[in-house]
Amino acid sequence: MDNFPVLPTNGLVNDMWNGYFTLVTNCNVTIDQVHNATTIVATTQQKTLAEAEARFLRGYAYFNMVRFWGRVPLVDKPVTVSGSNIPQSTPAQIYAFIEADLNFAAANLPLNWDKSLLAVQPRVLLTGY
Repeated sequence: MDNFPVLPTNGLVNDMWNGYFTLVTNCNVTIDQVHNATTIVATTQQKTLAEAEARFLRGYAYFNMVRFWGRVPLVDKPVTVSGSNIPQSTPAQIYAFIEADLNFAAANLPLNWDKSLLAVQPRVLLTGY
């Protein structure tokens, strides 16, 4: 998966690309709403938990995307139509972003959750990025 060329006409790959970016979009909207929505009735702890969950999922999505495609657009906020032409980032930039998301998630998710949900973090750190 890391080094095999894939044609853009491959339907499965296209579905994966769209699925991962749908997940990233949903995570970015959640994080934005946690910080900016005035109508959300939640404690600070609940908002932090929601952000931690979203950042874990976003980090997981980017971990898979960077391994599959290498250079991908790094989207860290909700995208508008006018701001949708986002250049690709280097794998090093993507891995640093993943590490920040997973560190936030690890620091803010409850201890009574299954830690296997955070098992992807050591694999990211072992890549050297």
